[in-house]
Amino acid sequence: MAFPTIHGVRHNHQTTNTAGHVVFLPDGSNVVGYLVLVFVTVDGTLTITWPSGWTELDEGNDGSAASRTSISRKPTLGSMCWR
Repeated sequence: MAFPTIHGVRHNHQTTNTAGHVVFLPDGSNVVGYLVLVFVTVDGTLTITWPSGWTELDEGNDGSAASRTSISRKPTLGSMCWR
């Protein structure tokens, strides 16, 4: 088994409260068998809910009630819309 490598990194910043986010993959990364990791941080103590097909790895407050982070993963299937 080959050692995992990072194919690319994308980030997005919301300046207003929103209930939904779109994950933009780096060009060329929507290939069968790749693994996508998504880190989401929100202000406050909201519970972060992932759509079907995503596996949450961890979620918790960032040391206080000021923000909360969740990490989730999903394997790529080669051609899909990421929401």
